[in-house]
Amino acid sequence: MIKQSKNVSMPFGWPIYVSESTYNINETEMNFVKTLERKDNGGGGNNWMSKDSWLFKHDQMKGVKEFIQKNVEDYFYNLINVDNSIEIYPTQAWTNYNKKGQSHHHHMHDNSILSAVFYYQTDKTRIEFWREDKLFPLSVNYKEWDFFNANMWWQETEPGKVIIFPSKLAHSVTENNSDVERISLAVNTFVKGHLGIDDNSTGLIL
Repeated sequence: MIKQSKNVSMPFGWPIYVSESTYNINETEMNFVKTLERKDNGGGGNNWMSKDSWLFKHDQMKGVKEFIQKNVEDYFYNLINVDNSIEIYPTQAWTNYNKKGQSHHHHMHDNSILSAVFYYQTDKTRIEFWREDKLFPLSVNYKEWDFFNANMWWQETEPGKVIIFPSKLAHSVTENNSDVERISLAVNTFVKGHLGIDDNSTGLIL
C-alpha cells in the first residue's frame, strides 16, 4: 500500500520527500557556506559548486547535518520501511550556487542510495525530476499531466527545507530568474549492515 502524506509526492512511482519542519539557519552557518571557495560546476549551467565536497567534517555544519540525517532516516525507515538493522549515513556533501541566469544540468548521483538537497537561500527556484523511460513506446496525447504519465515533475524550493529522493532519479534545476542567489547543499548517502537474504544468495555485509 502506498503511504499518503502531505510532504511526499510520487511522480513516476518514485517517492520524493520534502521535510515538514524548517531548519532555522543562523548567521554563522550562512556566512560559512557563502565564503567557501568555489569552482565551476562543469555541467553546462554555468553555476558553481564548493571545492570542498566533504563539508560535514566542519563544525559549522553540525546542526544542518543533524537536521538532514533526521529526515533521511524518516524517509528510509518510516516512508519506505527499511529494516532498522541497516544503517544509512551521509557521505559527500557540497554546496551549489546559482546566480541569476544560471541553471543546473540534468544528472543523477552515482555511489549513493538517497540524495538530499538542503536550501540555504532560494527564491522558489524549481528542482525538476525526470522520467528516464517512457510509459509507452508511443507518443500519445493526455488530457492532463499527472504522477502517472508525466515525463517531468517539479518541486518548489524553500529556505531551511530539505528534499530527499532516490539517488538514481534524474534531476535538474531551472534557470534562476531572480536576483536571489540560490545556495543549496547536496548530500549523498550510503548504507552499512547485513543486506539481502543469505539463503537466496543475496546476502551482503557492508
